[in-house]
Amino acid sequence: MSLSIGLFSFPFVSCSILLSQLSYFFPFSGLNKEAMQAMLKQQNEALNTAVSREDFLIALSKVNRSVSDHDLERFTEWMAEFGSA
Repeated sequence: MSLSIGLFSFPFVSCSILLSQLSYFFPFSGLNKEAMQAMLKQQNEALNTAVSREDFLIALSKVNRSVSDHDLERFTEWMAEFGSA
């Protein structure tokens, strides 16, 4: 059994060995085993929190439209002429 992160695969031997392998590929420099475990636990807990309205609005402010006004106009004209299937 192993853990795959992107292109990397880490065999499960023990938690401490996994953490030492992760420290080779990811920037945990200067952290001891307990500090890395605490950081990973904190990140895991953060992943299990609900998305707030504020989180959504921040994300929304950072995205760009993928469809231009010109493309929307062309779609509207096409729908008026041909309708939907």
